[in-house]
Amino acid sequence: RHPDCQIVLPLDSVSRHHAVIRIDGEHVQLEDLSSSNGTRVNDCNVQTLVPLVDGDVVQFGQIDFRFQLSRPEDHQEPRKNSGMTARLDANTRGENGHGPVERPADARRDRTIYSPVATPEMLRLRARLLSRLRAFFESQEFLEVETPLVSVDTTVERHLEPIPVTIHGRPLWLQTSPEFGMKRLLTSGLSAVYQVTRAFRDQELGALHNPEFTIVEWYRCGDTMDQAMDFLADLCQHLLATPAAQRLSYQEAFQQHLDLDPFAINDRTLLKRIASLDINPPTDWRSMDRDSWLNLLLTDFVEPHLGIDSPTILYDYPASQAALAQTRPGPPPVAERFELYVNGIELANGYHELLDPKELQHRNQRASDERQRDGNRALPLNSHLLQAMEAGLPDCCGVALGFDRLVMLAAGVDQIQQVLAFPFDRA
Repeated sequence: RHPDCQIVLPLDSVSRHHAVIRIDGEHVQLEDLSSSNGTRVNDCNVQTLVPLVDGDVVQFGQIDFRFQLSRPEDHQEPRKNSGMTARLDANTRGENGHGPVERPADARRDRTIYSPVATPEMLRLRARLLSRLRAFFESQEFLEVETPLVSVDTTVERHLEPIPVTIHGRPLWLQTSPEFGMKRLLTSGLSAVYQVTRAFRDQELGALHNPEFTIVEWYRCGDTMDQAMDFLADLCQHLLATPAAQRLSYQEAFQQHLDLDPFAINDRTLLKRIASLDINPPTDWRSMDRDSWLNLLLTDFVEPHLGIDSPTILYDYPASQAALAQTRPGPPPVAERFELYVNGIELANGYHELLDPKELQHRNQRASDERQRDGNRALPLNSHLLQAMEAGLPDCCGVALGFDRLVMLAAGVDQIQQVLAFPFDRA
């Protein structure tokens, strides 16, 4: 915690630049740089930055590290100034590589695995933001609702992997968002609803992703897309005290940051442009479809510039990326969807919601076919949502916001684990 804190690594030699040690507030972080043997914290594999506390055991390949905080006078080579010294003791492995030469017979792991990662101050910040968020929705006459965390329904999207569960022999899904349940409530006569709940998505783990996360989702009947974007901008300004949000179309964003028109450029020219850029695409990038190419460019060259001086709302995506949004005829035809970015981070995703049940069936089938080509599991195509839309879903706009990312932005941290009491590796 002290600015004079230093890390001492008492090894005779280090063969290569193996890791980065970061000091951030009261946490020490180790970032493994492509170790062939991987990284383990408290005997759990990790692939991203993980906050460490006193007593955590970290293994880089054939070396175990354990953290110990000590005063300068306790160290063999104390610094001349005052402050704390963080000593990083290393236990090298025996000649056969099976187990350390010495390992303390204490309960280090037992002492740390139960400890929350988020500090008490961070948890208080979460609570304050949640209280202000609820007050904002109440002031706008939204009704807070609850829908099931497990359901026979799940969103059919190509790149979204839901988590299956079985209860009483019944195959169900953990919700990836509360969308289906909330739209069913709209068909029952409610007109403005919101929910703060948990969502679950497999294969999502990193600086901005935790498989279990907190989502805020809301729907209001009768809103135009302009009104929905204004509401989202007001909420962001209310919670984060940001300047007013600026709007930027998907087309304008690509023209501004890549000097290309994503709607007009042909596939051949788009491929050449990607090949000319300083980028590390997937090995099979040439066989990907057009939307995947555009998403690659959006992620690497557009998103980092969005929302830097003020929040940015990106809108009017290609019609092929509509998901469950309505489309608007062109030229060019576009999806009536929008996303909010703050400091280069996608914070919220909104739609002018699709109302046509036949179009929902068509999109679900197309997404299912794409998933099968990708080698992913099949998902149910019929749903309660389809039945609700056949009964008549009112014209509405809906938005989903990542609450954990909101807390990250409010706290000025860059790892989602820092704002969670018990992230995935401690769940």
